[in-house]
Amino acid sequence: MIRQTETERVNRLTVKTKDQALLTVLQHEFNYSPFESRAVLETVKDTYMAQLRTPDTLKPGQMVVLAIRADEPPGKPLKECQFVPIVITVHDPKDHRLRQGAGRQGVMHVRRAQLTRIAWEAVAQETFLTIEDVAYRILNCGVRTLEEDLAYLRTHDKVIPLRGQQLDIGRGETHKVLAVRLFLERRTYTQIHRRIDHSPRAIQRYITDFVAVASMTAAEQTVFEISFLRQISPGLVREYQALYTEYNTDAHRERLAEVIAQFRAPVQPTATGKKGARR
Repeated sequence: MIRQTETERVNRLTVKTKDQALLTVLQHEFNYSPFESRAVLETVKDTYMAQLRTPDTLKPGQMVVLAIRADEPPGKPLKECQFVPIVITVHDPKDHRLRQGAGRQGVMHVRRAQLTRIAWEAVAQETFLTIEDVAYRILNCGVRTLEEDLAYLRTHDKVIPLRGQQLDIGRGETHKVLAVRLFLERRTYTQIHRRIDHSPRAIQRYITDFVAVASMTAAEQTVFEISFLRQISPGLVREYQALYTEYNTDAHRERLAEVIAQFRAPVQPTATGKKGARR
C-alpha cells in the first residue's frame, strides 16, 4: 500500500474542511438538502477547478476552447474582442441517459443538454461563447438548429447565456425585476400577475433568486459565481444587486428584511394569490 506523506494528508484534510464549510453554508443559509448541497459542491469544484487544468490534465469529454471575456461590451466587433482559453464539458456520462429510450429525439435532448451545460460553464469562467462557436466548433451542427433549441428552452423559462443573446434575455429580465419590486411594495401575487402576466410560481422564483443574490453578495461572492450557482444571467444578478441597494434604506429596510427572512425557506404561493403561504 502506498503511504501518504504528511503534506498530502494535511492537504486532503484542508480540502475536506473547506468542503464541509461550504456544505454548512448551503444547508443553513440557503436551506438546501444534504443531497442538493453535495450536488452544488461537486458542480462548483468541477467547474472552478477547470481554470487550473491544462490540456494534459483534462477529464474525458472535456476540451479547451477560446471564449470572449465577459467584460467585452455588446456590439464590439469580435475581431477586436479579447479571447481567453476555457475548459468545457462536451460529453458527460449523464448525456447517455438522455439518449436512452428517447428514440429519434435522443440526439436533440443531448444537444440541448450540451448547449445548456457549456454555456453556463463559460459564464462560470467569466466568458461568453457565441452561437457560432457552439454550432460550428463544438457541437458540429447548424446555427439554425441551435436557434430552434434556444427558442424551445426559452419557452420553458431556461436562460442560455450566449454572447449575442443577452439583449433578448434582458427584455425578460426587466419583468423579473419589476415583479420583485412590486412584491417589495407589498403587492400580492395576483396583483403582480395582472401587471406582468407571469404565473405566481414564476414570480415566487424571481423573488427567491433575488433573495439568494442578496445573501450571496453579502457573502462576497462574485457576479459570475452567483450567476453560475443560481443559473441566471450576470446581467440579472447585477439588476437584483442594484434593486437590493435601492431598497436597503430606512424607508424599506424592514420590508426587505421580512422578504429575505421569508424566502430563505421554500415557500409556495396559494391559488388565491396570497403571499408567503408555506408548503
